[in-house]
Amino acid sequence: MPDVMLPGGLIRVRDAAKQLGDLLAATGRYYRRGEALTRVHEEDGRVHLQLLRPDGFASVFEEVAKLHKFNQKGQKVATICSTQRAKEIVAAEPFQNAVPEIKAITNCPVLIERNGQLLTVTGYDRASGIYAQGAEPGKMPLEDAVRLLKELLQDFRFATDADGALAQVAMITPALAFGGLLGGRAPIDLGEADASQAGKGYRNKVTAAIYGEKVAAVAQQKGGVGSLEERFNSMLIRGRPFISFDNVRGPIDSQLLETFMTEDSYTAREPYSGNIEIDPTRTNVMFTSNKAEMTKDLANRSSCVHILKQPDGYPFRTYDEGDLLAHVRANQPKYLGAVFAVVKHWHSQGKPRTEETGHDFRQWAQVLDWIS
Repeated sequence: MPDVMLPGGLIRVRDAAKQLGDLLAATGRYYRRGEALTRVHEEDGRVHLQLLRPDGFASVFEEVAKLHKFNQKGQKVATICSTQRAKEIVAAEPFQNAVPEIKAITNCPVLIERNGQLLTVTGYDRASGIYAQGAEPGKMPLEDAVRLLKELLQDFRFATDADGALAQVAMITPALAFGGLLGGRAPIDLGEADASQAGKGYRNKVTAAIYGEKVAAVAQQKGGVGSLEERFNSMLIRGRPFISFDNVRGPIDSQLLETFMTEDSYTAREPYSGNIEIDPTRTNVMFTSNKAEMTKDLANRSSCVHILKQPDGYPFRTYDEGDLLAHVRANQPKYLGAVFAVVKHWHSQGKPRTEETGHDFRQWAQVLDWIS
């Protein structure tokens, strides 16, 4: 490992910061989330972000460099970086500029637009801040793609045809959101059911599985909305792309959530870690409920899908892999390819939109109204 002189005497903080920032960037494991230092971490076969706290910065430096300082005799000696010195290095502008920023982390490729063309991001793309796992899915005819996506919903009993259409839209929306293709925000995917076990949470799992993901569930516990918000912030910092508030009951009145759904930037906070700036446009927020009471503002930021429970004895379709969710997970590249085929067709037609004005998130509504 290369030698790095820590600040002191003639050695400036900026000098050490630039060297250490470059060394961490070269590993392909360390990234900035806002101004916070994070590390790509694999868990359950999926990549997430691990937030690094100041008391761990020094040990991270030791992974990429041999740390030295000049003693009182002007001799170069090995040393350990203090927590305070490490914080100064990480906060320095040369370090922040050297370590690449990460805005979204996914377990599947992501479609982005650059110079008017659709590109598929695999690996890390510094210009967009996207870190995407997996290989690009194969091409698929549009007709086959539409058929495959519709078949995924055939065993759900939707209250109306419009609810079924919104469920189809919900499967395509994440691809547009991950790549910033909407030009605006995507609403909360709100699933409501007439009875327990109707499939509202299961539908969310199927949607996430198309993208190689699992839903990060935020369950309601004692402590009220504040506790929900703390767990929500924790999931955001880890970069989880699908976050669901499951089986929410009673009144939901959260100014924090309303802010997240409207602002271009959001500040998340985790204990002992300070404030961390998040790009909220890349996160898909879900709600499931039988009896939730939302404020008008939050309801206006949602797309509600009403599901009815199938009668007892309904013959759900089975697959070689087991149930629908197991089938989608086993064939994830094929279903992602179907979504990509739909998005690519929309883009090839000039990204058309309808004149739909019935939703607060007008750009999302107009784009997905045309696609559906």
